[in-house]
Amino acid sequence: MTFRARYLRFVPRIGAEWAVYGLVTAVGILGILAPDSRLRGSPRVDLQALFGALLVSSVVVQFYLRIRHRTGPDQSDVRALVRYLSRLVYLVLGALALFQGLSTSSVAGLQPDFAYALIALVAIRAMALIYEQRARRH
Repeated sequence: MTFRARYLRFVPRIGAEWAVYGLVTAVGILGILAPDSRLRGSPRVDLQALFGALLVSSVVVQFYLRIRHRTGPDQSDVRALVRYLSRLVYLVLGALALFQGLSTSSVAGLQPDFAYALIALVAIRAMALIYEQRARRH
């Protein structure tokens, strides 16, 4: 299979990943703009908690999908996946910090977002450790 064929096979997946993380970032920015938002006729929506749930679930799902399509327990692939997912979490968090810094002079409002990012990073490491232990047993 040529490089072009392999690249074209993964382009829709890459676009979907960036769309998901764009949505996560947009929810985080909405949480910064209106932390206690209320939509008409609906109960209060905690956008920071929604941001955290989207971030952690997107990382878990992406880890599962990438591991599922692997062939063989190559440790370097798992480490590369951990680095890739960690960078995406840092990128989302950096975008939120940049937006918060541009909109106000303080980044104190990002404490819940930092906590959710930390949970996502711990989840990435835990999933990698569990996968490596299972691969050693088999």
